[in-house]
Amino acid sequence: GEYVRHYPRGKVVIEQLGGKQMVMQYLSHEDPNVRFEALIAVQKLMVHNWEYLGRQLQSDQPKDNPGLVQTAA
Repeated sequence: GEYVRHYPRGKVVIEQLGGKQMVMQYLSHEDPNVRFEALIAVQKLMVHNWEYLGRQLQSDQPKDNPGLVQTAA
């Protein structure tokens, strides 16, 4: 997860090496500490996607619609 956070191409490199699938396997590990660390790693892998989606949602929202609540990223 930290590699992805610190390097712009980190996510692409990890995906090419099959790291995402390896981390996902650890989500069902018997040791709760391993599961926790795997969950944190997956979170860091996904956070870039959420930031992109948040920017897309903000740009797609009409500016004068009071029914929509915008959240700070």
